[in-house]
Amino acid sequence: MTIPGIFLLLLLTSSCRPSTSQSAGSATTEKLLNILDIAGQTQEDIATILGHQSQLDPESAAKSGCPTCQKYSYKDGLVKIVYINDMADWITITPSEAVQAQQVPTLLGLPDRSPDSSSNRMLHWNNYPTIHSIQVYITPDGTIEYIYLKVTTP
Repeated sequence: MTIPGIFLLLLLTSSCRPSTSQSAGSATTEKLLNILDIAGQTQEDIATILGHQSQLDPESAAKSGCPTCQKYSYKDGLVKIVYINDMADWITITPSEAVQAQQVPTLLGLPDRSPDSSSNRMLHWNNYPTIHSIQVYITPDGTIEYIYLKVTTP
């Protein structure tokens, strides 16, 4: 094989390999939001971070287990917050793209660590600073269906 042929072969094989930031095991995903910025905050504080809120229907609030609480949606329904005692307490996040469930702490701006418990349907983290619990419901392919956080109330 000639020098130009070897060069062309090397060029083709290197362009077919995934880059380290794109490979399946180490894909770098953007943070969904910094959960500590919104956990336990008021509606006014959260509006400055997440933008305009829209109130969910009363039937949805009643099903949330706290019929007298206020429940709002942000970012076109990607973030839903139930305010208990006027503070953001129950937070549901539904990513708009497929994201691996093991990445949840870093996606929320928290230190990365292994879940405290897991099953084939859910990962569960307890006792992050200012976060009581994080439950991640996962799809059969291991991506996030939705994330449910409880800030102060169990």
